[in-house]
Amino acid sequence: GTGAVSGAGSGLGGGGVIAAMRSIGECEGWRSLFKGNLASVMRSAPTKGLDFFTFHAYKGALASWGVGLPEEQGGTPGGRVMQRMLAGGMAGMTSTALLFPLDNLTTRLATSATVGVATLNGVLIRGVGGIFKGLALVAKTEGVGSLYRGVGPAMIGIFPEAAITYGCYDLLKEAYVRVMDNRRRAAGG
Repeated sequence: GTGAVSGAGSGLGGGGVIAAMRSIGECEGWRSLFKGNLASVMRSAPTKGLDFFTFHAYKGALASWGVGLPEEQGGTPGGRVMQRMLAGGMAGMTSTALLFPLDNLTTRLATSATVGVATLNGVLIRGVGGIFKGLALVAKTEGVGSLYRGVGPAMIGIFPEAAITYGCYDLLKEAYVRVMDNRRRAAGG
């Protein structure tokens, strides 16, 4: 292969992702392939629920301010699209802001230099209790603000992605419901 992945292997003898995983497993043990994974799961699991909840809350708030009203109710052309996109972007930023410390911890654990185990400042981090212990340790030794190091670029990056994802989802869902309602009416139901 000639792709970036197959050429990436500096320090691991080349050979691509599978060879790199094999090398890491042999040198550090198979558990090292999952360092930081629990923190990542704890961050990812509530994200979509939080996103959908806040998306609908922001959409309602924007509607109460007149953003996204149908044209027949005094709204502007394109206002519904703008409302969905703004609500989606703000929802993504909300979940990112609330859950960013877990992203930060995931990166710290995955890149810890300790062979085979996830450690933070020399402290073994294992299980859910370990995640909370890790967050507390970082806050205590580096300050709470260090848990948010890098949040600015993350917020800038998530806004357009979430705006497109949730905005398009809601607009497509609305169009689908409208088509299905028309089909039911046409069928006499």
